[in-house]
Amino acid sequence: MGLSSILRFKYTQLMELSPILPCPASKFDEDETLSVCVNSELSSSTSLAAPEPRPGFKAIFNFDESVILNPLEVFQNAIELMSVLSKVAWNAHIRRSLSMTDERFATECALFNLPAWEGLDNDIAVVGLYQTGVAIAERGSFYKLHVGLFVDGVTRGAIKFYPKEPALATDINLQIGPSHPNTTVMANSGRIVDPKDSRATIAYHFDGVKIKAKDIFTSFLNALAIAAEHSNSDLNAQIPVAASAAGEVILSTWVQGDTENSKMTWARLKRGLLIVWECLVINGGSDKRPRFEGFEFELEYDGVKIGAGRLLRFDAAANSTHVTAVAK
Repeated sequence: MGLSSILRFKYTQLMELSPILPCPASKFDEDETLSVCVNSELSSSTSLAAPEPRPGFKAIFNFDESVILNPLEVFQNAIELMSVLSKVAWNAHIRRSLSMTDERFATECALFNLPAWEGLDNDIAVVGLYQTGVAIAERGSFYKLHVGLFVDGVTRGAIKFYPKEPALATDINLQIGPSHPNTTVMANSGRIVDPKDSRATIAYHFDGVKIKAKDIFTSFLNALAIAAEHSNSDLNAQIPVAASAAGEVILSTWVQGDTENSKMTWARLKRGLLIVWECLVINGGSDKRPRFEGFEFELEYDGVKIGAGRLLRFDAAANSTHVTAVAK
């Protein structure tokens, strides 16, 4: 599966670039009728420790079970989109719609601000995407999906997962995900160099404990949603617990080294989480296939250890009597 993600703009001319790269909402008609087989809503937070929704928030899900999507592509699109949102200020207004896919995918997801002339608050987008990912993973509902995002009964935005249409000749494609990092087939232990910053490296070690794909996905989605609440420049970035939706897996990170002079910013942690997801989960197996098992990782900058983390299944944690040199 590919690492690069693509924002596709339907404008013939680019408007001013903001932290959220724009894509007009005209691709869908808001009155579009879906063949709804499942219609449900979430009005409160789930079991994850992700950010609490603002009062009055509600997400309503409409699944079209006549259109089946690729599960791994759904997971990847959702994580890539959450990674983009996590880098934007928590109270920022998203004034353009955003679509996410990979050039080799048959699946696309999109975030829309409704009505289009009003900005969608980033906290609504993050919580909405988080709840959407949990609903998809826990139900195993990999179908065409429309999610309405509401506050106090007023439509504020929408999230959609759908089959990708062929790219138009006038489209402008921008690569936003990391390029292929400086690594080949992922061994049980090794080191990854950030292709965008060679001063940043990640050491890793797989523990061999198998984990369900949906649990890894919801753990990472949770972690990025938690990270989204924090400014990129803030120091001592760490996520003590990001649990899977079922509560059986945790993703935990911590700061290493001198906390008073920490180089562990939230920007570096957000970037590190995306690289770990793409390199160890999506491309960690043989022939760059997915690898669904636990691991430990350690973040270094300029050769100095600044942070570490672990993806762990709870029963494996209970049975563990030691941690490796990569772990805390």
